[in-house]
Amino acid sequence: MEGAPVTPELLVRFWRPLRAAGLSPEDLGQLSDLVALRDAGESALAYRREAWESARLSYAARKVIRTPALDALEASSQKEATRTSFEATKTLLEAAANRRPLPVPGRDSVEITPALINATIASVDRVSAGLTALLNPDFLRRERYEVRMVIETPAGGAAHADVAQVTAEKLRRRIQLLRVDGSAEVTPGNRVEVRLSRVADPERVTRVLEANGSFALRWVRYPDSDGGVASREELLSHFGGRLPDDLEILAAQRRNGRGEVTGEGCYAVDRRPLAEGGVAKAVPGITKEGEPVVHIELEPAVAAALGDAAERNVGRNLAVVVDGLVVSAPRIDGRLGEYVVLRGGFTWREVEELSAVLSGALPPGIKIVDQRVVGPAKD
Repeated sequence: MEGAPVTPELLVRFWRPLRAAGLSPEDLGQLSDLVALRDAGESALAYRREAWESARLSYAARKVIRTPALDALEASSQKEATRTSFEATKTLLEAAANRRPLPVPGRDSVEITPALINATIASVDRVSAGLTALLNPDFLRRERYEVRMVIETPAGGAAHADVAQVTAEKLRRRIQLLRVDGSAEVTPGNRVEVRLSRVADPERVTRVLEANGSFALRWVRYPDSDGGVASREELLSHFGGRLPDDLEILAAQRRNGRGEVTGEGCYAVDRRPLAEGGVAKAVPGITKEGEPVVHIELEPAVAAALGDAAERNVGRNLAVVVDGLVVSAPRIDGRLGEYVVLRGGFTWREVEELSAVLSGALPPGIKIVDQRVVGPAKD
């Protein structure tokens, strides 16, 4: 893919015959998902990126370090063809940790440097963006927008300057995971200015960037199933018409077998969270069965507390709550570790969005003071 960039002409040739065949937008969207999942291109790119991210950490620490995401991606792949990639990654990490040249079959060895690592990661991100564009049936609309946001952080003092830097870093991570062209930079007055270009879906992008990103785990008291019950009244009826003081009702999206949202459900969950925050990293991925999922790395303290609690509560459902909405409520079947896989019948777009939002909660006290969408821009 790197040798054949995705051009507007290529995208037109890919999608125009399908539109001319009379496929509906829904059919085209399903085809896009099927192509992405069939080829598992996103998963392969995610693996390559994690390999080089691990190389970056290994180079800095002078010892082999593997990200939990890399371990999870290897564990989820059962294809023999991937073993060569696993061995190549092992060689890469050892070369980075020992700061020695990386042997390349049929070529001279390559010197591992921070510049090479950063350039490779940037190249993978560009290829990912190209693949997303190729698999986007909306491309022929050819409408691209410029998005501008100004975010104000509490003014004054070095601590508030740090808040601005943290905000910018977390927004840059969200922009990267959404695979749009853009930047987030600190400006005078501890403000953060976001500039995005050629955005096909500005509503989606701004929604993800604005999300707080709060993360909590709460035990489900009722019902004992993923998806929740249909109404608040049904929940109250289960508890005799009055909800116990230690519980609260949270909404959840209900989905069909294709991952499409069909309505809202709700859960009665413990008011006191088992854990709040504690997400070190979140990345999208695909299981060997072709299911889009979010790989979540928990901070060690949260993982330890969760592991102990899960072991004592096997058989119960645990609600994963993002910004006050239950996104999944899996049944616990054993001790959980530092790395968990979030399933919920999601589409690939949704795991991208969840990964971006969970990649770091925005600091408290910030607010958007200006937001503009300009366009559509001409190609």
